[in-house]
Amino acid sequence: MNLQTKEEFLNALFSNATIEPAIKELKKFTLQSIGGGDESNVPLIDSVNTLICDLELLKNNNDSVVAIANSQYENRPLKLISEAGCLVVGGIDAEINRLEIYAKSLDYNNKAKIEELKNNGFTESEIKKIIDDPKDEIEEIEEKIQELLIEKKSIDVFLNDTPRYYIGLLKGTRLENNSHEN
Repeated sequence: MNLQTKEEFLNALFSNATIEPAIKELKKFTLQSIGGGDESNVPLIDSVNTLICDLELLKNNNDSVVAIANSQYENRPLKLISEAGCLVVGGIDAEINRLEIYAKSLDYNNKAKIEELKNNGFTESEIKKIIDDPKDEIEEIEEKIQELLIEKKSIDVFLNDTPRYYIGLLKGTRLENNSHEN
């Protein structure tokens, strides 16, 4: 069974919404409806019937896409989807927020200590010997935040991958190892 994407599912629905009324109206074309039994109209009616057959084939293909998508949605990995949502809201977002606050506090505290030492008459060179620059630690924090944002993006893509919920989208996230359990 081919996995259906949200786009394929919606395209099939919208396509059928146009095709179904067209088929209904085209079926009204008969020899009698366009002027009686004139033999010169037979090729036109044959063309209309061919078009109806082609549209019905397309409608059946669309119906298959919709049925597969509905089945995928009904059998979606609910536990994994729940874990993903909780991880983003309760874990990743909170961790990013905590790291951002910590990085700001490192910078603020460093500046405050430098200012205090300057006010007490210390020179720049003396201050550099007394206080460690938090720049490297702040850069590590910023890198960790970027990693978390990438993980969050992967999980968001998975959560928006309805009706498919392709677990391969969780590769490189903390949920990667949980995906086989659902």
